[in-house]
Amino acid sequence: MYVFSIYAPHSVKCDEAKQNFCNFIFQIVSEISVYEMVVFASNMNGYVGRINIGYAGVHGGFGYGIRNADGSRIQEFTDSLCLVTRNTCFTKQDSQLVSYKSGPN
Repeated sequence: MYVFSIYAPHSVKCDEAKQNFCNFIFQIVSEISVYEMVVFASNMNGYVGRINIGYAGVHGGFGYGIRNADGSRIQEFTDSLCLVTRNTCFTKQDSQLVSYKSGPN
């Protein structure tokens, strides 16, 4: 089993930095045997959204909000490595849908 604790570049970073990050992680993970378990305990900094259109194999349909560009990048990354965005595979209370919120409550 491989467990990765990662924090992706924030949404205000340039697309090149985000893509370089994904490429780096992809290279590492793609070298791991398909018979090994890979877990990301991470903040990938994007919304994958509630709807799993185009990503039914990796998105369970229980995400939050509307998929943004960074969420699309996450789903493409997940799909390319045959991984699953597990927190989209079960329902959660509204207070558990977002791991970080800035600004006033």
